[in-house]
Amino acid sequence: MLAVIGVLCALLFPVVGSVSESGRAARCSQHLRQIGAGLLAWSADHGGELPASAYGGTAVPTTAGGASKWMDAIFPYVRSEAVFLCPSDAGAVYRYAGNLAGGESSTDYGSYGMNGAYRNAGDGQTPPRSAGSAVVRVTDLADARGTVWVADTANRQEANGSFGFTWADVASHPALVPGPPRQFDKLIERHRGRLNVLNCDGSVESLRLEALLETRAITGPVDGSAKNVLARFTVERE
Repeated sequence: MLAVIGVLCALLFPVVGSVSESGRAARCSQHLRQIGAGLLAWSADHGGELPASAYGGTAVPTTAGGASKWMDAIFPYVRSEAVFLCPSDAGAVYRYAGNLAGGESSTDYGSYGMNGAYRNAGDGQTPPRSAGSAVVRVTDLADARGTVWVADTANRQEANGSFGFTWADVASHPALVPGPPRQFDKLIERHRGRLNVLNCDGSVESLRLEALLETRAITGPVDGSAKNVLARFTVERE
């Protein structure tokens, strides 16, 4: 009898684990939809401008009344620190800048990162975020549904945390890092070989990394050279 119970448990445990992860992945998708609604509401209230990934410097922690991140900008529309946490990202923490006491700082940026590729100014490939005087608007999006805005990311890889993912130009494309879980820069397949992605129209997809890594051959609008662009990370569709 004990042997039979042992066999049944061995068969059921993987199934229970799979069901549990499916539930966590579904909740993660719901969180990203709420984040998408917050981003779109912020944009609507700012004349169609897309939020910056950071305010007051990208290399400094969030502080009370000082530097802040994109999550802090849209927090009044979302109103919950928990929304910025993926249920499958054990140990993740997000501290809203407005909840920090005077003199406090935080590098706890939750589970999701904003698309910052390609970050080089003037190369013809633009990320869906504003940066300083380089304001990007909803009207600049050639394919809002096909452009990554925010996604599952491994935000605690760096000592100072991370609130996004970025690479400079076509020559700086990261390598796909084998897992499990696999990663591309900080993008991470956290949900049994898939990651959740929020697009710039507010839609959410569950994808394998390959779906994001298809390239489009273009002629660079600045230098006229041929290059292969990861089309889902840039607002243009040259």
